[in-house]
Parts: sequence; structure tokens; C-alpha cells
Amino acid sequence: MAFGYELHPHTADIRISLWAETFPELFQAAVVALAEILFPQGCEGRPLIVRRRVAVTAPDSTALLVDFLSEVLLYSQIRKALFCRFCPQSVQETFVEGKLRGCRVEGFQQDIKAVTYHEAEVYRLSQGYGARLIVDV
Repeated sequence: MAFGYELHPHTADIRISLWAETFPELFQAAVVALAEILFPQGCEGRPLIVRRRVAVTAPDSTALLVDFLSEVLLYSQIRKALFCRFCPQSVQETFVEGKLRGCRVEGFQQDIKAVTYHEAEVYRLSQGYGARLIVDV
């Protein structure tokens, strides 16, 4: 796997550090990290029967990642689904489109109120991309 994440719990929020070899993989890492917060057992052993197309446009790559994850969170809450996979179709600096795949869940173990812009940043690494985000819990 060419991406990863770390979660750093803090009072009333969780800081997420993401890294990936490619820009599209950064979005996959973000989806997996969000799923880990919502439901730590993830989609393991569950059929990925829930599908949702997502397309987001934003003024820059940082806003794009925040807005994208906000959409994923919204769809998770509305559809009672845990999205664990993102299949990108088009990813540019200000536009992302693809399909989310996930499983049904009865509820989440951790509620997320919002994906915030506070301290959010997408940046280049020597080999790939990195990002920092904060989610309000």
C-alpha cells in the first residue's frame, strides 16, 4: 500500500496526518482515516455493498481535501454507511471525482461533527504528498 495515516486524539478534536505517493492516493488515505475514526473495526469482513459517486470542486488542494472529506462524512451519516474505499476517476489540484465503496453500519462508535479548515494543509513531500487535517468530535 502506498499511503498511510496517523490519528492524534486531542480534546474535542482529532488531528490527522496523511501521506501518499500520489495525489489520488492521498484521498484514499483520507477516506480510510475517516473510517477508522468513525468505526475502528472498519469494513473488514463486511461486503462493500454501498456505493456513492462523489465530485467536488474547490479553489485549491487543501480546500479540496477538506470539502471532499466533508462530503464523505455527509454521505456516511445519511446512508448509515462506512466508506472504506475510494476509486478515483479524476483527481486534479482543484477537482476530484470518483466512487466511494463501503458497508452498512447501525451506528458509529465516534461521532464527527465536522472536518475543519483549521490548520488544514496539503503539501508536497520529497516523494509524494502529505496533509494535516483536524476533525471536530
